[in-house]
Amino acid sequence: MDKLFNIFFLVFFAGLLLSRVVYVLLYSPKMFMDPLAFLLFPYFPGLSLIGGVIGGLIFITVYSRMKNIPFGRIVDHFLFSFISSLPIGILGYFLLSGAKNYFSLITSAIFILFFYLVIRYPYQLLLKGTIRDGSLGLIILTAFSLILFIEKIILNYKEFAFVKLPENYLHLMVFVVCVGLFVKQERIITTKKR
Repeated sequence: MDKLFNIFFLVFFAGLLLSRVVYVLLYSPKMFMDPLAFLLFPYFPGLSLIGGVIGGLIFITVYSRMKNIPFGRIVDHFLFSFISSLPIGILGYFLLSGAKNYFSLITSAIFILFFYLVIRYPYQLLLKGTIRDGSLGLIILTAFSLILFIEKIILNYKEFAFVKLPENYLHLMVFVVCVGLFVKQERIITTKKR
């Protein structure tokens, strides 16, 4: 548990860095020219949530291979803790930013409901050994990207503005990759041997 706790701090910083990099790449590439503006994100706001998650997963992949730690188990713990704290983060952003987007409250409620369902069903399957290590993380990541993708579509449906948001394509890509990996890992589709 001590190792896991230390890894989460490293994952946080790696995710924070890639969150900023993804945001700058997608929305403000000129910010790379000014390192001070890039690093001081409290004064020059902009972080990408999906970029942070991808950054954390990349770090976990590299770190687990270097230290010979079971990747699937760490991903399950990381994404389980992430999804448990995400509704609180969304509520905090809503309250502190002064935004009048009340849809954030609905999104937060959806994530709370999803977290309850994860504890009730897939987490119990993981404890019983019915699903493999890493499958819980794939389920969480699939639902996370799908929920945020649908939220962006609902908020930007006028004149198909959601098509212009580059982050939507990242959400869609993560969703498709996670579904494919889940099907492969759990061997849902089996090939017939001749």
